[in-house]
Amino acid sequence: QTEQTRQDVELARTGHTFEYHQELRWKLAQWVGALRDLQKNYVEPAEVALQSLYKEIGRVRQSRWAEWQSDTIITLREQGLLLCTIPPTNNDEDNHWTKNVTTVDEFGRDVKSMHVLARERRAHQRRKLTTNHNPGEAWALTSSEEVEGWIQRRKALHDAMNVVTNDLMAEEYVLLPQLFQVFLDWKRVHPEEYQQCYATLSLADLAAVLIQAKMCVEFEPLLLPSTEDDGRFTSAIETCSWFPDMVSFETSINATAQPGSSGKRKEQSKVEKEEDTSLIDLIFSKTILSQWEL
Repeated sequence: QTEQTRQDVELARTGHTFEYHQELRWKLAQWVGALRDLQKNYVEPAEVALQSLYKEIGRVRQSRWAEWQSDTIITLREQGLLLCTIPPTNNDEDNHWTKNVTTVDEFGRDVKSMHVLARERRAHQRRKLTTNHNPGEAWALTSSEEVEGWIQRRKALHDAMNVVTNDLMAEEYVLLPQLFQVFLDWKRVHPEEYQQCYATLSLADLAAVLIQAKMCVEFEPLLLPSTEDDGRFTSAIETCSWFPDMVSFETSINATAQPGSSGKRKEQSKVEKEEDTSLIDLIFSKTILSQWEL
């Protein structure tokens, strides 16, 4: 009877485990399908549009600074006040316009005078712009019309992603706490299987899609304060709506009991260490750091 009882208990436990994993498999399949659709059809196009916008802004700002440098060098050289440049420059165009010669185009116009007038217009525009902005600020050398155009494009992307996450997808599949809860329940009920499946790595891939969608709405690197303090980046991330949910999950998952005896724990320590890589570190590498590098 004792053996029969043991077999009945083991059979019941195996049956419950099978049923649980069948239900878990169905839940994860629903999440994977929904997040794959979100990433392919909405998040990736939005990120491409954002990268295009950031590149355009960077290109305009870089060209304005390059013009300022070139105009300054030419002016100092014309006045005989330029000793040297660091690093040394050998710009043929700068040298050409500082020579005391007259250059005309096919219509007989003095091209040098036109170049000087263009330089004076740029200098006048810079004086106007830097009157209202510190030269070190992000928008110091851009006009209000340019900034307004960029803001409108950014707002359009912001509104589009809000529509996607709030209206086009079922609410169940855009909430990080619900995704985290699926994995937290799995770790609590079957911790050994959770370890063996490297579930944290899979969770990072799934959660990264939702965080990328939220980053398109909540995170704006161009509006970070213009300081040398790297803490400005961390502070901006910590104010995002998804960050507390991730920290809470990390705390809860680390508090769950680990399987196995002490001897077994020693044998599994290397595997578990690899699997238990911080979810925060994984998600940062998949989303935030890749965006920042772009």
